Parts: sequence; C-alpha cells; structure tokens
Amino acid sequence: MIKILILVLIINTYCDCQEISEELKKKLKEAICESTCINKTDNFKCTIPKCNCSTNVTVANDAGINFNRTYEKKLFEPKLLCKTHDMLTFEWKAKEGFVFVVEFRLYETTWMFLKKISCMSSTIRKLTPDTNYQIRLWAVSSNQDVFGPYQSKWIKTSPFQYKPLPVSKINVTDWRLIGNNYNALIKWEPPDDQNCFYNFLWYAPNSDDFYNFKEYEVRNREDLFQINIPHLEFGMNYSVSVRSVSGDFQRESEETFMHIVTPTCLEVYNNLTICEPLEPLILSIEETLSDDSDLTNLTYNVKIAWEKPLLSPDNYSVYIIPLNSSISDVYQNVPGNQTVCYFYNVPIDVIYQVAIMASSPGGNSTYAIIEKIIRSSPSWSNSNEILILTGSGVSIAIALLIVIVLLHRRYKLTKSKSITETPASNDYGSNIGGKFFPGLGKTLKDDCMSESINDEWELIDNQIVFDKILGEGAFGIVRKGYLKNFDGSEAIVAIKMLKGNPTGEEIKQFEHEIEIMKSVGPHPHLVSLLGCSSKLGYLGPFLVVEFCAKGDLQSYLRAVWERLVGQPSATRYINTPSIFEDIKVGNYFSNKIYILSDEPLLKPSDLLSFARQITMGMEYLSNLRVVHRDLAARNVLMCENGTVKVADFGLSRDVYQDNIYLKTGAGKLPVKWMALESLSHQQYTTQSDVWSFGVVLWEIVTLGGNPYATISPGDMLSVLRRGYRMECPKNCSDELYSIMQMCWRETPIERPNFNELRIMLEKLLEDENRYVTLDVRY
Repeated sequence: MIKILILVLIINTYCDCQEISEELKKKLKEAICESTCINKTDNFKCTIPKCNCSTNVTVANDAGINFNRTYEKKLFEPKLLCKTHDMLTFEWKAKEGFVFVVEFRLYETTWMFLKKISCMSSTIRKLTPDTNYQIRLWAVSSNQDVFGPYQSKWIKTSPFQYKPLPVSKINVTDWRLIGNNYNALIKWEPPDDQNCFYNFLWYAPNSDDFYNFKEYEVRNREDLFQINIPHLEFGMNYSVSVRSVSGDFQRESEETFMHIVTPTCLEVYNNLTICEPLEPLILSIEETLSDDSDLTNLTYNVKIAWEKPLLSPDNYSVYIIPLNSSISDVYQNVPGNQTVCYFYNVPIDVIYQVAIMASSPGGNSTYAIIEKIIRSSPSWSNSNEILILTGSGVSIAIALLIVIVLLHRRYKLTKSKSITETPASNDYGSNIGGKFFPGLGKTLKDDCMSESINDEWELIDNQIVFDKILGEGAFGIVRKGYLKNFDGSEAIVAIKMLKGNPTGEEIKQFEHEIEIMKSVGPHPHLVSLLGCSSKLGYLGPFLVVEFCAKGDLQSYLRAVWERLVGQPSATRYINTPSIFEDIKVGNYFSNKIYILSDEPLLKPSDLLSFARQITMGMEYLSNLRVVHRDLAARNVLMCENGTVKVADFGLSRDVYQDNIYLKTGAGKLPVKWMALESLSHQQYTTQSDVWSFGVVLWEIVTLGGNPYATISPGDMLSVLRRGYRMECPKNCSDELYSIMQMCWRETPIERPNFNELRIMLEKLLEDENRYVTLDVRY
C-alpha cells in the first residue's frame, strides 16, 4: 500500500498534476518489456521488434514502473523538425536503446496515445490546418527506468493551401571522391515555415547533354534538408536548386540556387598518367613570307608559341588548317617539353586556323583553336632574305618591279576589272540587294571568265570583311562579316560558306541553295539573301544574308529558360510522356523575365507572335511551292526588334514536279521534327513542313524543350505509327494544343495549311493569356 502511494505521488509530480490514464500505464509496461528486446537488437529502426511481451498487463500492478527524474531534460525535449498543413514532425536527442511512448493533444483537450517507437523522431498525420497541437513523450530505458514526461511547445499547423517559403541557404558540406567521380553532400537551411517536402534539381548547363536533368524528391525525414549528389564528373560546372513543396504537392516556393564547380582530375591527382592534360594556352602566332615565295605561289613561315604548363605532356599535336581552299592541312608532332613550333613554306589562305592538342598516357586534352585572318599581304620588306637592296639603281628598280607585280597579283584576286550597274528589285523595301546598298545592284566580269555574269546578287570579294565564326555544320560554316558599300558604308552580315576541300557534290548543293534563295526573294519573315559569290576560287562560293543579332530561336528560348532557373519568380514544369516515364524534360517559366537587363519583358503574346511570324514566312514559301524540310526552332533566327525569320534553306527543294520531293542517299535527318510519311517513305511536302511546325510550336511553348526526349531517333517511326504524340505542356491551353495535334495528323491532307495556321494563331493572340502562360503553378 505504501508503494502504491509513493508511485502515485511520483506520477502526479511528473504529469503536471494530471493522472496517468490506465491506457498509458499499460503502454509504459509494454515499453519496459520491449526495451529489453531493443537492447539485444543490433540494427533496430523506428519499428519495435516483436518481443512476445504480454499485452494483458495488470494495470493495478504499478510496482513494475520505476520513474526516474535524473535524466537531463534537454536530451528528451521534443522540438519541431518540420510541418505542413496536416502534419507535424518532432525530434529529440537521446542515446540508442530507448523505447519512447508518444502522446499528443489539441489545445485544451486530453492526451491521446500516438505510438511506441525506438527512434528519435515522430510524425503526427491527418491533422487540421491552422490548428495548435502539442506532444509529450516518455522514455523507457533498457534498465526499465521510465523518464518523463517531456512536452513540446504548442505548434500550429500551416494554413490550408499555403505557399511554402523559399529555402534561405544551400551549401556543399562534404566532398567524397569515389573512383573517377565525386559525390557531393548538399545541405540547406529550412525556411521559416519549417516545411517538410522539397524538390532538388541538378544539371550541367555547359555540357553537351544540356537537358539531362536529375531531380530528386525529398520526402523522408531521414533525408530532410540534405541530399547526396553522386557521379559528378571532374572539372564540371553544375547548377543545383532546391524548392520547398506544399504538403499536398500542389504549390512550390521560389527556387534557391547555387553553382558547384568540381575539381579537375589534375587538381586531384596531379598525375598525367591518370589525367588528361589541360588545354594548351596559345600565346602567339606569327607568319612571315618564306624564301620560296615567288610570283605564282605565296608561302609563309609560321611560328606558334604556347604557355608552358605545370606538368609537361608527352607531346603536342599542332595543326595549321587553311579554310575555304583546296590546300591541305599541315601537322607536326612536338615533344612535350617544347613550347614553340615552326612551320616552313606553308601555303595558307586569308583565313586559317591553328589547333593544338596535348597528349599523355591519361588521355588527350581538348583542342586549343585560334583563327587568324590575314587582312592584307605582308610587306616584302618584312622578309630579310627575299629582297637584298644594293646601292645600285638597277637593283633597286628590279626589286621595286617585283614588289609591284606581286602586289598587283594580290589586288587582282580581290577586285574585278569591269563593273556595270544593274538595278535590283525589292518589293518589300527591306535590306535586300541594291536598295540597301546602291553598289550591290551590279554585275561582275572576271578575267578568268569568258563572259559576264549578269546577276544582281554577285558581289566583289573586297566588299566583304570576314569576322569570327558564328556556327558550324558538317560541311559549312557561318561567319559574322561586314558588307562594304561603294559609298564607304557597311553593315553587319552573316556569311555562309563551305569548309575547306569541299567535294563536287557539296559545291553543287551549295550552288543550288544559292539559286533557291535567289528565287525565293525577300520576305520580312525569311532570312533574305543580300548577295553572293559564285566563284570557285579564293574565298567562294559564299552567300551573304541578313545578320540576326539574337541568334537562333532555340538558343534564345533556352537562354530565357536558363535565366529563369536563377530567377526568384521561377516555377518548374516537368513534361513526361505518359508511356515513357524514365526521363524527365525540365522547362521553366515566369510571367516577368528579362533576357538582358535592358530588354523588355517577355509576355505570353510574344510566344504566340513568334509562332505566327513563322507561319507567315512558311506561308510565303509554300505559295512558291518550296519545301523547307528542316523547319525547327534552331533554324529560325531572331532580330533585335523581336522579329523572327525562317532560315537555313540547306535542305529546301523546289517541288513543282508532283509537289513531292523524295530524298535519296544517306545523311543525317532531323527525325524528331519529321512527319510520319517523311520517316516511312522519305516524302517531303508542304504538309510535312506543317508537321514540323507543330513540333516548333511545342518548342516555343516549352521554352526550348527537347521534343520526344525519352525516345531514341531509331524508335521514332514505330512510336509514331502506334499513335503516340507528345502530351500537352501544362502551361498550354487545350485550344493551343489542338493546333499542335492538327499538325501531327497521320494523313497529310487532313493537316491545316500555313494560311489556316496563321489565322488560328491570330485568333488566339486576341486573348493570349488564356491560351499560354509563363507562370505555371501546381
């Protein structure tokens, strides 16, 4: 009797004068029994192992409960770990080997038993939003001592349909080198609302596989506020972001962003038998006329110097690559302890490249490439060995005569002898032909040609100044350049030309492309021809077109997307085709964005306007019965004023004959933009261009997304034959998506034409916010 009275007094002391319920006494006795099992279990988790403890405990027998007040209170005090609108998670500190009896209550209600666990955290689910709750716990040791109770503060659940707050800080806290990859432990501080769920994203924006995103959903309390990123490559720049997600997974916070730069292999191992060398740093390139130069053949001595690296490779591969000529590349293998290389008697063009690669047992470096432009012939007086001037007047006269002859030869290569003016027509009044540059409406008579070329597009070589390369393909390159007019004015242009040593077939196709652009003529939504050179020698043939300062539409849209990743107002949209769940394609949107700090805001109407302008250019081509065959966002260029222009007629064909072009021969084809009949029977029509436009429209809406990202090119035909088409982007209305679906109809004749597509888009533009948004929230 005395024992029972003492136990009651102890219980009342610990329970804030509240009696322990009979149910709690029973749970505590069960926990005492189970604590002995916990002590004998090596790898226990939160679930208590079965211990064959009798659940039929005599409640009145309180002698088995030994309450102990000596344990430090702060170790067992429950503290909030995270919360949502219907869930609270608490944690506490303690050593292993305890069983915890957890209770909870609403404000001014009695305690209710929650669970028995052996870990140091507990979650209460299915709670009421915006409501106060409290928990308390009893700790039972393997010595059968009972500590407690320990109560938490009152905690209120989040409001219903709350928007989570953003994460405040994100940091790399640990690097682990595993093989030839790094694992990075990323931790972040919880936001002020102490939310429980997070989405984590990482990718390498500068890699070839730009859209190979990795996303991880943090849903377990064991992973809360941290994540381990595996398989990070040496020397890469990764972007990582964290977004807090609401308890119903319908709303997200703004992103918190950071960049990770992994150490290079050399920084880790400092060993070229394991690592590839660093890319060489070219310091200088000097060319002087060689001794063997004569009246018919100019050759040069070229000196190339590069910086000495901290670790010398085994050797360097040094190339001189003449461009736009039939001259072959020249090559030297240089020992790794050298930093200078000399080439003698090299015939090079006005434009050439120097490329250097370092090699070691660990691999090859990337090529260091520098392009040189010889804007004029070097002066003969710069060569100490070619002209030896004597005091004799005869010798001086002979030397001057040689200089004059050689300079005249170079002059003849860059300027024609006879020019007659021919007017050029331009119905649009745009920057085409003679109306923009009065000197462009002229014809050329070359000394090497037996008759004049009566073509208003033909240019003289010295009207063109070549600049840096803008883009490069398998057979051709596009350079930035300057087109000089005869009055001294000039404009920035794009110059398309073939690479060095083109085949006869490549030259024939390029000439055909020039003829198509001539026949198409000017249009405000086509990249129009400004001039061309049909000569096969020296720099030609080449064509000169309008320069669109913002580049191609695909890169522009992806630049918008990439800036949005780091914008506080960005939200994320994942498009995952329903039958292919293994890869996710990420696209980001926001209603208010700046591409550059001084640019106007991009609006939903801008996206629809891009699409409408493309239909206008394609409508003009289709009326001329010209099929593009490679319509894609990458082949649409953007101008400063927001105008878009369809470009790249490299695959275009005149289709007057049967209105069909049947491709023959091998070659890379843009299969993910190609119509079903183009894939199956290699038939290209205006209707197949309409199919491609549907894919372009999808690219525009998704800000440069990768179409059919989960499908390999080899599987496209079978997938399309089964009836699969890309799903509707979540920021796209049914009306806009229906236009895409009409473009992707299996039967070509059932697809709309470009005139009909333009009218459909113009109707949508009357209320653009209803049909496409840049703010996706879900």
